Amino acid sequence: MVSLSDAERCELILRWSALPGASRHHWGSDLDIYDPDLLPQGSKLQLEPWEYEAGGYFADLNQWLSDNMASFGFYRPYDIDRGGVAVEPWHLSYRPLAAQCETRLTPEVLIEAWRGQEVAGCDWVTNHLATIFPRFIAIPKQ
Repeated sequence: MVSLSDAERCELILRWSALPGASRHHWGSDLDIYDPDLLPQGSKLQLEPWEYEAGGYFADLNQWLSDNMASFGFYRPYDIDRGGVAVEPWHLSYRPLAAQCETRLTPEVLIEAWRGQEVAGCDWVTNHLATIFPRFIAIPKQ
């Protein structure tokens, strides 16, 4: 990671982690779903897409969620790779609440939240937030 440029480092981190203040989980609308009883003994949860694909530990759970989540108001914000956040089949969002939060979270809100805080790379991220925000934070309307 040391030999990477700021842009490369940021991109690698943001594929799997949210910027400080930008995690959808903190809104109370998003959660990660898995069933620990489906993990084989001695296995540890990885939260990687293969666990939810055919042959994965959570394939049946994944199918049930795909078939039923919309009827309960949920959707997957990271259902496909849009060139930003990696695919996260375990990540569900409760649309009625998430939609409200999405409209309130802006680049300006994040910059204000970081003011006076020690955030690694904050100056670089702030200067590039106009390109980072739509790629790694905003979710295209579905």
